[in-house]
Amino acid sequence: MDRDLNILNLHFNIIQLTLGETLIGYLVKTENSETPQSIILPNGNDLGDYACANRAIIAAISNYTGLEESKIVLYPSDIKSTFHNLALMAYMSENRTLH
Repeated sequence: MDRDLNILNLHFNIIQLTLGETLIGYLVKTENSETPQSIILPNGNDLGDYACANRAIIAAISNYTGLEESKIVLYPSDIKSTFHNLALMAYMSENRTLH
């Protein structure tokens, strides 16, 4: 199994998540301040709402792979991924103002 997580910003509050070439879901910002992140699966089903983007991404990976969430750890593969992940976290943070 390909273990590279790819993150692609599709729209203002929609992030596409793929493992290798396989689409595993979309991270979307919700209007709920307690659980501002949600995962929508490729079939359109809602996987759930989460308190942060990291937990939501782990849930999407767990759903796709069947691994327990406690066994999944996200590691950036290089500086570019680290910067990209930090930018994603800032972009999806609760403090972002919607226009």
